[in-house]
Amino acid sequence: SPTAGSTFGSAHGDTQVITFTVTDANGNTATCTATLTLVDNQAPNISCSADVTVSANSSCEFIIPDYTASVTVNDNCDGAPIITQSPTSSTAISSATTVWIFATDASGNVDSCSFVVTPEDVTPPSIACPADVTVSANSSCEFILPDYTASATVNDDCDGAPVVTQTPASSTAISSATTVWIFA
Repeated sequence: SPTAGSTFGSAHGDTQVITFTVTDANGNTATCTATLTLVDNQAPNISCSADVTVSANSSCEFIIPDYTASVTVNDNCDGAPIITQSPTSSTAISSATTVWIFATDASGNVDSCSFVVTPEDVTPPSIACPADVTVSANSSCEFILPDYTASATVNDDCDGAPVVTQTPASSTAISSATTVWIFA
């Protein structure tokens, strides 16, 4: 006993005593027992989301949230495997970072998945242009534009050396009032 084909247990370590009885043609019987122990050696199955690009804050960082609720986990014996992540939530990152999510069932079996979180600079740089100037024309009644980019004050939270350009470009000859645009 129990009868062949019976099921038992629902968790790792559950046991069932099996009694074997043998009867010969004369009705003599003998019995013995064995203990059957349920062993869960199958890891949970976990699925993560795809890689993600996120907006960096004004410090050029992204604070990792708790991603554990965003995964799908199934286990053959444990209805609520323990789910953890690395790096942990509240960790500040400033470059592409692999986030690992782990599912550990009650038997200690582990599965993991990962995805990459990439912070993206979405804050435009600030720029202060030089003041308007009045210049003298040359003998051809033209003025050759100098490079005004060094006269602009530029700041970017994430890029220590943003590219600064001007339009029209330096060395352009102008013969009338012209607005010079400086971009960072």
